[in-house]
Amino acid sequence: RLPDGQPGLVMKGFGDWLAVYSVVPVNNRDVLRWLAEQAGVHCYIDTPDLVWANEEMVSICVDQPGKREIRLPKTCTVKDLYANESVAKNADKFTANFKDKATRVFLLNPAK
Repeated sequence: RLPDGQPGLVMKGFGDWLAVYSVVPVNNRDVLRWLAEQAGVHCYIDTPDLVWANEEMVSICVDQPGKREIRLPKTCTVKDLYANESVAKNADKFTANFKDKATRVFLLNPAK
């Protein structure tokens, strides 16, 4: 709600879709993630890292080091693009270790 009590963010369901109206740009990570989940968007990771993906690759840029579990929208064979190493075969998820402030790019080949 706005300071005067008026709604600032409203949602209304229309059967198989959801309308969202906000008086300000929605830039809160948790709200955006919830909206994406409501829309059926595939979420690759649960951490607040930057993800860029298409059908052939997924790139993850982290601020903090550590292990990440990456969920794939379909079963794939995964290869690290820069290291030229196999990461997972016929998997719908995999784990990868990241150094501090690192970016890793993974090639995705759909399982046959």
